[in-house]
Amino acid sequence: MIEIANHLWQSTLFAILVAALTRLLRSSQAQARHWLWTAASLKFLLPFSLLASLGGALAWHPSASVTQVRPVAAAVSQASELLIPLPAAPMATGTNWLSAVLLAAWSMGLLWTAGTWAKNWRQLGRARREASLISTAAAVPVLETALLLEPGVFGIWRPVLLLPRGIVRQLPDCQLQAILAHELCHVRRRDNLWAAVHMVVTAVFWFHPLVWWIAGRLEEERELACDEEVIRQGYAPVDYAEGILNVCAFYLQSPLPCASGVTGADLKGRVRRIMSDYSARRLTLGRKAILAGVLATAAVLPILVGVVQAQGPLAFDVVSIRPSNPGEINARFHIVPGGGLNVVNIPVRQLIEFAYGLRESQLAGGPAWISRSNYDIIGRLDNGTDTGDFRTMSDPQRHNMELQIRQRTQALLMDRFGFRFHREQRELPILALVTTKGGPKMKVAEPGGTSLPNIRMSPSSLTAQRIPMSQLAETLSRHTRKTVVDQTHLSGDFDIELQWTPDGAADGDRPSLFTAIQEQLGLRLEAKKGMVDVVVIEKIEKPAEN
Repeated sequence: MIEIANHLWQSTLFAILVAALTRLLRSSQAQARHWLWTAASLKFLLPFSLLASLGGALAWHPSASVTQVRPVAAAVSQASELLIPLPAAPMATGTNWLSAVLLAAWSMGLLWTAGTWAKNWRQLGRARREASLISTAAAVPVLETALLLEPGVFGIWRPVLLLPRGIVRQLPDCQLQAILAHELCHVRRRDNLWAAVHMVVTAVFWFHPLVWWIAGRLEEERELACDEEVIRQGYAPVDYAEGILNVCAFYLQSPLPCASGVTGADLKGRVRRIMSDYSARRLTLGRKAILAGVLATAAVLPILVGVVQAQGPLAFDVVSIRPSNPGEINARFHIVPGGGLNVVNIPVRQLIEFAYGLRESQLAGGPAWISRSNYDIIGRLDNGTDTGDFRTMSDPQRHNMELQIRQRTQALLMDRFGFRFHREQRELPILALVTTKGGPKMKVAEPGGTSLPNIRMSPSSLTAQRIPMSQLAETLSRHTRKTVVDQTHLSGDFDIELQWTPDGAADGDRPSLFTAIQEQLGLRLEAKKGMVDVVVIEKIEKPAEN
């Protein structure tokens, strides 16, 4: 849903930019404005993320070098390190009935839009099959049909010009020839093809008013472009304008956007322009360069972003992997200064959970050895940049470093372990965070306060300032190693103090975590089942030791 929303606002913003450009080019040729609106239409079919993924695929990915490094014990003793928890990413909660309703509504709109056009296409297709050939001298076959439709070009790959029966008697030859010149201009410009492309956009995004507005702009500019071409060919404006008006009087407009006729768009405005001997200015070389630059930037920028992201700090420069000592009983998972990772006696399963922000129940499949075979792993960068002690960083700095190390660990898993996976939704046990009958007992954070959101958690206490309920649920997920879902429906930020007795501790002065949440916060953790995002292992291999 988030990706769709991002795509919609990005496409909307691009269309607004196009609208501004067409406004600046209102005295220029209609063809230039038509291409701009076509670009706005195509943007709906090309999400930013898709182009960025293309850039990522084109990027060069250097593999982490496999070299001998210092023994693990020496590396650990000489580095300032911090044991970090294995955070988990927020996951889907419950059956999303709203998504199901929206999907059903979207499907109905798609079927209705496509069905209406399919019905009109069959009508024109039948008229074409029943039409009689009257000329092959033009650029496309000219057929005569019994339908009282305006003269129009039907077909995309092999178009034909359909003329209503009797139009030769209805229109003087000078008017008819101007109308035919208009239609042949549609053929040369391949207007039916571009109109069909936007029909796909309209069918898929039928709920977005902007795509219907763009359809009107496309039709308007294509008709103006053909009008300009007819006048440039030397046809008398008065004959051409009267021919258009006579067609409107005697015949119906084409029922399909991809069957170009002559009577579309703002008819009064078109006739006024034709009769005023309007002459559109050709684009200067400078304006063409600016226009090409804007369109190229819109297409190339996402690809460049993908290339930059793909070539960014996503891999360790040096990686050492060894099976752990069978007699080792301690396990450590450390971040070291400079953005490195030091893992001692850790199973691969736990490494995957860290890299992708998973809880134990969110990783499925894979051979048994990923849980039984432990490894010592060192990943570091060659640049030697010391980014400081992890413990002294601000929350944003710490989050950014964790994110980078996760990405590098993902690259390590793919490169050295041949890790491949897919994601799917599964119904799993979850804990729902809800309010008690007495209501919440937490302190609402003062609005406009200067303190930054922060959380401090020990095995027996939690202190937080200015955090939303979603963040509390995420923190409890990390501690309980279960998926905790915020279903309190509480908005805003809260200051939280929570103390409890850890499982297995002898201290009886404090309640258990579940009881403490209820007594001290006025909340409750309920065991439920819900749809959870699960990573399913497709392939993983034991790495070569180095």
